Amino acid sequence: MKNFLFIIIAISLVFCTAYEDAKLHFENKDYDQALVLLQSEIDAKSANAKAYALASKVAAKLDDLDNANAYILEAIESDPANKEYREYQKELELLKNGLKDAKKTFDSGYHEEALSDYDKLAESFSDNAMIQYTKGLVLKQMGNLDAAVQHYKKAISLNPFEEKYEKAIKVVAQTLAKNGDEEFRRKEYDAALTYYHQAVSYYSNFKDGTFRLAKTYFSVKDFENAKKWCEETIRLDTVHVQAIKMLGDTYKRSGNIDKAIELYSQAVEINANYDRAYYSLGVALKDVGRYDESVQALNKALLVNPSYTKAYETLGVVYQEKNDFDNAVFNYSKAIDTDGKAYKVHSRLASVYNTQEKYEDARTSAKACLRIKGNYAAAMCELGIAEMNMCNKVAAEDAFTKAKKDRNYRKFASDYLKNLNYYTRDCN
Repeated sequence: MKNFLFIIIAISLVFCTAYEDAKLHFENKDYDQALVLLQSEIDAKSANAKAYALASKVAAKLDDLDNANAYILEAIESDPANKEYREYQKELELLKNGLKDAKKTFDSGYHEEALSDYDKLAESFSDNAMIQYTKGLVLKQMGNLDAAVQHYKKAISLNPFEEKYEKAIKVVAQTLAKNGDEEFRRKEYDAALTYYHQAVSYYSNFKDGTFRLAKTYFSVKDFENAKKWCEETIRLDTVHVQAIKMLGDTYKRSGNIDKAIELYSQAVEINANYDRAYYSLGVALKDVGRYDESVQALNKALLVNPSYTKAYETLGVVYQEKNDFDNAVFNYSKAIDTDGKAYKVHSRLASVYNTQEKYEDARTSAKACLRIKGNYAAAMCELGIAEMNMCNKVAAEDAFTKAKKDRNYRKFASDYLKNLNYYTRDCN
């Protein structure tokens, strides 16, 4: 008999502890933890009326009105004389029916009337998140995104455990971002920025939105803002390789090549298949004279993307700068194989052929460039040099005359024109 009483007392103490803990969690708004404790008592069939009543309140806070109603009915069954439970159950019914009626009004297309219904419900149930959320849905349908997001955020503040409230804000942000993408594709960058900023203002953790801002600012050459939004994207996602690579681009633009190399290296360490980051790393290493490392980076870009024309072209430049002309010719030729319209590569190839004194090949490459871009001064200069060395004085003079129309090549071409007789003095 004593053992039996001891067991009863022990069970009662355990229940009291569980109930008091759940109540404390409820008061601290830790509704999910409160429900876990109460559910364990319910599953063990050791819950009394107080536990069911508290479980009902917790479920209501979590917007699970069906279970809230089921729990309060269990509480009433355990304690039929409790008027408080019955009054609470009536309030739940009013809330459930009110939400159903308002939704029906909304589904019927009566948006203003639905808003009025939700406002009336909010007067009686000011701490109910579902009312705020569904009102937000109506406002979104009406195109009032600012107000819709405000109500979604209010729903989150009342019930931070329901994921769909945050998802609703994210959907609005994604919709705005898509609108921004359309403007970006049309090169309407100011309009795109407006959409992206609005998206991020609604959903501050929207890393796709922050990166779109960075990309757009970079496109309009606002590198300070591009840098700012790259850094914000990386704050939200430390392995966002596109943002890391673009941040490297902003540092390279400002002349901090060492920092750019560091960021490009970080990007390829995170994603070994990121060909563009390997390419940018190769270019940056070339610019500081680290040719062997540049070759390694560019070859890795080509391992990932064997059709990467610019990587072949830059390899050609590296080898040309190293006076390794055979490898320069090989890589320029590979670049042309992948993109026959890469006019700058044809011009670079002509330059190497002129250096190798292969003037006919130089003329062929220069003319190939000019068939694609007829006024490209660099190719005109290479053509002039090739024609001059083949004693085609008239053709050389014509090429240099056309080249000097470009102010960047005016002095170079003018010097050749001025001294053309000297350079062709050995011609018959």
